[in-house]
Amino acid sequence: MAVLSLPSLLLASLAGCGFASRQGNYSSVANAFPQLNNLYLYPPSNSRERGHQNFTHCCLLAVNASLICNNGVIEKTPGSFIQGGVDEFIDASERGQFPCGATFDGNASGAPVVEVPYKWLVKMCPGWELVQPSEFARWTQPLAGFVLPAIVFCKRVLDALAICLNTANSLRRLNHTTKEKT
Repeated sequence: MAVLSLPSLLLASLAGCGFASRQGNYSSVANAFPQLNNLYLYPPSNSRERGHQNFTHCCLLAVNASLICNNGVIEKTPGSFIQGGVDEFIDASERGQFPCGATFDGNASGAPVVEVPYKWLVKMCPGWELVQPSEFARWTQPLAGFVLPAIVFCKRVLDALAICLNTANSLRRLNHTTKEKT
């Protein structure tokens, strides 16, 4: 089995690929999925400094590496990162549910899943993404959903511990006082 590198897959998917009848005679993967147009022309900062990751761009790279155009038909590559079939992927994209940057629209089926192995992610998309201040809910939700309840829980545990210690001290004093009287 021939192993293709990501750059060769990207170049192959952007190149013309002939015509077929099933999927609309696509000339390239980017023709089928406009989100993949100019994928290399406008990459995010290649800086490996903190916060310069762009997971939408990484998702586009994974999608592009997962598909090829073969005689006008979009097909999955060996080791594709896309779960489900190509036709479902095309249908979801046409419904506005392309997985990279999709938002919930009330449809329970949602966007197709693109899942990459950790090794691929570290190699192709190292680092982490900085959340913009305008995306307030994105960074306050973990705070409100986990950190604050954890603090309240810990405070309750400490309060209960303090009550137990106070009760134990009171009992000790009472026991000591009772022994002195006898």
